[in-house]
Amino acid sequence: MGNRSIPTDQILAVVTTKIGDVFDPGRLRRDVDAVAELGWFADVSARLESEPGGVRILYLVVENPVITEIVVEGNTVIGLPDILRALNIPTGQVLNSRRTREGVRAVEKLYESRGYVLARVTDIGLEPAGDGRLRLRIAEGRVEDIVFTGLAKTRPSTARRFVLLKKNDVFNLQRMNADLQRLFESGLFETVEARPRPGSTADTVIVEIEVKEALTGQLAPGGCLLAPVGAAASQSLLRLRKDADGNVSHETLAPVVFVPLLSGMID
Repeated sequence: MGNRSIPTDQILAVVTTKIGDVFDPGRLRRDVDAVAELGWFADVSARLESEPGGVRILYLVVENPVITEIVVEGNTVIGLPDILRALNIPTGQVLNSRRTREGVRAVEKLYESRGYVLARVTDIGLEPAGDGRLRLRIAEGRVEDIVFTGLAKTRPSTARRFVLLKKNDVFNLQRMNADLQRLFESGLFETVEARPRPGSTADTVIVEIEVKEALTGQLAPGGCLLAPVGAAASQSLLRLRKDADGNVSHETLAPVVFVPLLSGMID
């Protein structure tokens, strides 16, 4: 009783208790749960009525509202058509909670597939006005700040030149990896790692980039470094200079061979 849009035969298809069966309270509870798990109903219960020779079972259901409109809030990097396609909830039909949960997971997977790994659906529900409008809220995961640790000689402004991800951008793993690759290829750093930390709100993150400076990174602006490079039998003397802007230039001066001193060979 109470179903107006969902056919009775679809409901009874998941009910295991049949006419002529011995009544089993535990089986009835499982049947009620099975009807609820169909996802179309806000409430499901059962009522027993005595009849000659047995009992009559009445299933009482309250249908979810019919969806008239879907409103999406918070999306900026993925368009509404793509989100609605992933959500896959039709309008003009009774809201199905199972389908809604699957749709939410599909939307989050869509964001993840495009590198927005911190995006989450924070809320989905019907408008309290009861007009059938379904509202979906998305927190995409914005960058509150980008901070560096491990800088000694390299200026933060120099390191930031290689990072295209900026404050207030939506965090994107693919862009972050490309930025880390640029930092490493600059020659200023021996190792580069990044990790997101919680920001001041649930929708923000602070990106912490931890670096270990290479020899070039330890040079102060205007500094110069001489170093032998290459295998022991064929080394070259390399001169590295860092200008005031932090740019590093390399110059090979001459072939060299450095011989280690041995104790006891010279008085």
